[in-house]
Amino acid sequence: MIIIWIILILLFVSFGAIVFVGAPYVPSKKNDASQLFSVLNLKKGSVFVDLGSGDGKVLLAAAKAGLKPIGYELNPFLYLISKIRLRKYPKSKVVWGNYWSADLSKADLVFVFSAAPFMQKLYDKFKYQLKSGALVASYAFSFEGIKIYKKIEPINIYKF
Repeated sequence: MIIIWIILILLFVSFGAIVFVGAPYVPSKKNDASQLFSVLNLKKGSVFVDLGSGDGKVLLAAAKAGLKPIGYELNPFLYLISKIRLRKYPKSKVVWGNYWSADLSKADLVFVFSAAPFMQKLYDKFKYQLKSGALVASYAFSFEGIKIYKKIEPINIYKF
């Protein structure tokens, strides 16, 4: 019985506490990610960064599109699922950690599915860290007052 309680507490901490750092786990649709990569037509080997990569579905779609995916995930269970999902793609990388400390200077495309309260802070991070011409794909949320470069419903794409 104690083991069950420990597991439940770990699950609560892993999933519940993350709300205070970014956003709770809500999976993106695999087809949306595939469509994103198809429409943007990035060069093979372009660096794709997923902030809050969850179960790795979007990272896997990026790897299959020939991109170099890097994911940041704070939840240890989702991190492990991502590692397993991407095991056949040696150029992929999943970091167990907070995406606020991620270095985005080499990113060609950043994907984020965050909560509305964090969008301004993310925009400030992108403005400071992204190279000129880098793209940001925001799933379902937008940056207030910032012009959308392209829209692939429900994804807003911004050029920095």
